[in-house]
Amino acid sequence: MFTIASNNHLQLTQMDYKLGTDQAGQYRAYRLTAPIKGSYGDIRRFAKDILEKIPATALEEISFKRDNIGTEITESKLRFTIFLKEEG
Repeated sequence: MFTIASNNHLQLTQMDYKLGTDQAGQYRAYRLTAPIKGSYGDIRRFAKDILEKIPATALEEISFKRDNIGTEITESKLRFTIFLKEEG
C-alpha cells in the first residue's frame, strides 16, 4: 500500500491496523486505516489502484476534508478491509 501511495504522488506515513474475523469465522479480516494528504484525484486513483491490485480488499470508508475552497490539497481518511481465508 505504501508503494501504491507513492506511485500516486501521495505520502502515506502511517497506517493503523486491527485484526479480526468475519461473522461466520471463515476469514481473517485486517482493517487498515490510512490518513493521507494530497489532491482529490490522486487519492481517488490510490483507492482504485488498491482495489484493483489487492482483490481481497474492500474500501469501507473514505472521507475528504479541505480547509478552504482555493487549496488543491485535501486531508483524507481511507478504511480498507483485507479478507484472508482461514487455513484448515
